[in-house]
Order: sequence, then C-alpha cells, then structure tokens
Amino acid sequence: MNMKKALASAMSAVCVLGAGILPSAPAAMAADPADHYVSLEPMSHYVKAGDIIVIKVKVSNYSDNGFGGMQVKVDQTTGDKLTLNAVASYNDLTGNADTGEAAVIFNENDSDYVVEYQYKIPDNAAVGTSYAFRLNDAFTFACDPDGNEVALSGLGSETYITVDDKGQKDVAFAASPATIVAEPGQEFSVDITSHGADLNAVSGFQFKIKMPEGIECLGLAKNTTDEGADLVFNKDTLELATAQQKGAPIGLKENEVVATVKFKVPDNFAEGDYSYSVNEAYISDENGTISTPVTSTSLKLSVGKDTPAGGKLGDANLDGVVDAKDASLVLVEYALLSTDKPETFTAQQKKNGDVNFDGKIDSKDASRILSYYSYLSTGGSDIMEEWVKTH
Repeated sequence: MNMKKALASAMSAVCVLGAGILPSAPAAMAADPADHYVSLEPMSHYVKAGDIIVIKVKVSNYSDNGFGGMQVKVDQTTGDKLTLNAVASYNDLTGNADTGEAAVIFNENDSDYVVEYQYKIPDNAAVGTSYAFRLNDAFTFACDPDGNEVALSGLGSETYITVDDKGQKDVAFAASPATIVAEPGQEFSVDITSHGADLNAVSGFQFKIKMPEGIECLGLAKNTTDEGADLVFNKDTLELATAQQKGAPIGLKENEVVATVKFKVPDNFAEGDYSYSVNEAYISDENGTISTPVTSTSLKLSVGKDTPAGGKLGDANLDGVVDAKDASLVLVEYALLSTDKPETFTAQQKKNGDVNFDGKIDSKDASRILSYYSYLSTGGSDIMEEWVKTH
C-alpha cells in the first residue's frame, strides 16, 4: 500500500512502510506552508564513541492546525553507515528501522515532535568522525484529517553528528544565503545565524568568515547581539568575536542573526564561481571552557555569471531547478522581512522568487512554487513562466 495514499484516505489505515511515494496529483493545499516548518533536531550534536544518539523530527504548529497524518524518511548522507536501532513515533503507527521511514497518525499531543530516530555510534569511532543526516524531501508528506495535503517548509533539513571526547556543546554557526549571485561592482550582505540546543550556555564566541581573495569587506552592519553582547570585528582578517571570553551567558537564541557583514565585489573582479565559508569558530561557556562548534561550509559566490539558473522563475536558490528547497528559502526570506531583519536575496533571487509578480517575496510565492513542484513531480513539463498563466 502506498503510504501517501493511505495517509490521505481515512487516517486510520495501516501503512506498509517501504513502498515510497508514487506520483499522484496532490489534493488542494490546506495550509500556508509558513505555518508548518519541519526540521531535524538537534541541528548539531557532539557525542562520544559508543553513544546512542537521538534525532527528532519536529513540525511546528501541527497540534493546533488540523494535521491528520504524516510520513517522513531520514537518510544518512555522510560517514560510515550507522546502525538505526529504532524509529519511534509519538502518535499512532510505526517506523521501519531498515529504511528510516515512518508514518504517523496524529492525535491530541502537546508536543511538536512527531518521530524519533535512535542510532548507535561504533565503540571504536575515532575523535573527529562526523555523520550527517537529511530529511528526505521527496518522501516527506503531511495531510489534514480530510486527506488534503498540508504544505510544509523546511524540507531537506539536516543535522550533523561529530564524535568528540571533550564535552562539546550543541552549537552551530551558519551563513546565508547559501548562493550569492553578484556582478562586479555590486554590494552584498552575509548573515551569520546561531543554532543549537546549548546556545543558552554560550558566554562568548568567535569565528572567521572566509571570502575569495580580493572581495572587499565594507564592515559589520550591527555592533551587538540581540541581547546586547558587544561585538569586535576585524575587517582585514574577517574575524568576529564577542568582547568577553568568560562570564555569564550572552543570551544567544535559535536562528538569531548574530552578525551581518557587508561586502563588495570589486569592479575588475574576475567572473566565475567561488566558495565562501564560516570557519575557525570557538565558543566559551561561563566556566571559560572552550569548544569548537559546527560551522557553515560549501557556500557559493557566483560573480557575473549569466547562467540559465540565474533567470529561471521559481528558482530562488539559483541551483537550476525549481523544487521544495526554493519554497523553503522564500519562506525564510519572508520571515526575515516580516520581522524587519535585513534581506538576504540578491536582485536575481528576488526576480526568481516573486512568482506571482506582485513585487514582494511572501508565503504566496512559496505556496505557488510548491504547487508548481507538485505539477512537475506528476509529469508536468511546462516551464513556470507558462504554468503561471493558467494557475
């Protein structure tokens, strides 16, 4: 039995895990995807060899917004294959430890956690060994009690596990946007956000932004964190730190923009694809203990590139395809704009993401991108410019 069909039919059928999703036209979207964000927690995690690690799937607002059922699948994407001991759902139905697939029928529950995965770290795992897990965005599906598909943002969420024996904290620093498209002479900004379950223990941090040689740094756009911790920034080395190295926690929050740094591409900069990253990061707790958090790597700066990806309607992340990742990125940008945070989209990303041509980036664009992605997934072949004329 197909799990998607089983969940969307009566909300009481027993699903046979492992069948996957067969292409079928989705029912009408029942909710704005901005209301329902699916993610893996913790975002980063330090463990010791031999530990049992727990990864949870979280969906925001499902208990208050009429979810009927959901299916998820978590894939390990890097590292030697770990043993998946158990897949447990917080509601009805079960999971398959061989495939990482799970199905849930929702009932009254105050928690937004819906599925839990338990993996075993090998007893002989070396310090520094890392593993990554990803929520399978082609498999994840949710519907309301009537079988209508519920739009989800955050599909493709990832979490990272690192073996360490020094009592590391669950803290990460990530840079955005993942892809920057800029022309010679153009300015752009990079946001650094904080993540992790142990942010409330951080009393100080420092990290370095690595940009291609020759990119000009215009400076730091904010001088303190949201909680008032003073920031020190070196424009020449691109190193940023809090002023204090030991003391009380500075109040970092999940997905908080701790720094916005402005850059400029010089007029004579060579066209091409480059990489940028956040690295050489350290945090300290109130006892002065120093540890190394997870940082953001494999980010892209594309200078003066006139590629097909650059001008494809709906392709907000500029990777050349229109899919759920674009809808998720549009929602993230919309959330920033809605809270008066600095925008991150380049001019091309704005053009690609405004699929209803109303001059703004919002949840309506994300919903339309998801609908177009569903159209493509069921055999549609029209480019989005043609599809939007009739939808």
